[in-house]
Amino acid sequence: ILPYDSLGSKLVLNALNKINFYPLEEATIKRIALSIGADVSFFLKGGACIGKGIGEILEPVKPANLDIVLIKPKNISVSTPKAYNMFDELSIKPTPKRFFDLVDAMEANDIEKIAANLFNSLEYAVFKDHPQLKQYKEKLVKLGCYNALMTGSGSAIFGIAKNEEHAIKVKDAIKDNNLDA
Repeated sequence: ILPYDSLGSKLVLNALNKINFYPLEEATIKRIALSIGADVSFFLKGGACIGKGIGEILEPVKPANLDIVLIKPKNISVSTPKAYNMFDELSIKPTPKRFFDLVDAMEANDIEKIAANLFNSLEYAVFKDHPQLKQYKEKLVKLGCYNALMTGSGSAIFGIAKNEEHAIKVKDAIKDNNLDA
C-alpha cells in the first residue's frame, strides 16, 4: 500500500527497493511510479525539471536560488481530486503565463522575472472554496513578496521574498495562532 501523495509514494518506493537490496532497476521503478501518479517520477528524480508527456519525461533545468516564505494554515485541507474536479467545472479557464520565459528566468536566476511568470491555474478553483488561502496570498504580496502562489493543489501558500532578510521579516509579520510559517 502506497501513500496517497506523490512524495510519500517516492519515499516508499525507494525504501522498499533499498531494504530488498535494490532488486528493481531504475526503468522498473519509473514504470511503477508512473502507474501511481503522473508526478511521482518528478519526486524520484528531484531537482528542477520540465515535465513532458504526462509528467514522466523529465528534462533538468538550472534551479533558481529563491528565498521562500511558506504559509501552511493548520485548519485547511484541500483534496487533490476535489481541486481538479473544481477546476474542470470552471466555465472560463485561466491562461497560463509564458512557460519558456520562466525557464529563461530560472537559467539567469532572475528572481523578479521568475516570480512574474509563475502561475497555478488551480488557484481559481480552490480559492472559491477556501477564500482564506487567497487572503494569505494577498498578504504575502502586500508584505513585499515578488509573487505568491498556492502550492500544487492547495492547502499552503508560498511567497518569493526579495532576500533572506526580507523572508524573515515576512515570516515574523504573518505569525499568528492559525499558521505555520
